[in-house]
Amino acid sequence: MESETGALTVNSCSDYLSNISTYNVVEADENMHMLFYYLPCVSAVLNEKAKSSEISFFKGDMSDVIIKELDLTTFRSSLRRKLDASRNTFKSLGYEFHYADRKVTVKRSNWDYEFILLGRGDYNADGSEQLLVLFIDKAKSSSYYSSNLLVLNKNNNSHLWDAVDAVDAGEYLD
Repeated sequence: MESETGALTVNSCSDYLSNISTYNVVEADENMHMLFYYLPCVSAVLNEKAKSSEISFFKGDMSDVIIKELDLTTFRSSLRRKLDASRNTFKSLGYEFHYADRKVTVKRSNWDYEFILLGRGDYNADGSEQLLVLFIDKAKSSSYYSSNLLVLNKNNNSHLWDAVDAVDAGEYLD
């Protein structure tokens, strides 16, 4: 249900998932918590619908994908103004990172970027495996905080992975 302020109010995963395609849900103060709490719903639906695939470009090292091979220009983040054609990966930016289990944390003096692997599968039915990742973009010295559920994709013609916002891309939830 849409309130007078334009904020979307939901009370359950099914409410959220049924309304996501109807309303343009963007992360704002009014609905940041809703997106954070309901991203597990979206993640569960995506993982349930994902097909298995024999074609995989993921070699089991999440830090390689995130640091060396992820094209940072393909998704929204606070990094946007630091990027250009020659600086579009974390490796090219030279930031420190920490890798543990299924999580990569990239650290700057005043900012953290976290990538948590939530699933693997063919989410877009193209025959190759994609990665489902929760991306958290947060400032250490202010209240800025953003989270996005991303589907990372790589194909034979590319040496980099690109990212699609899974919440914005309705075809993943249909």
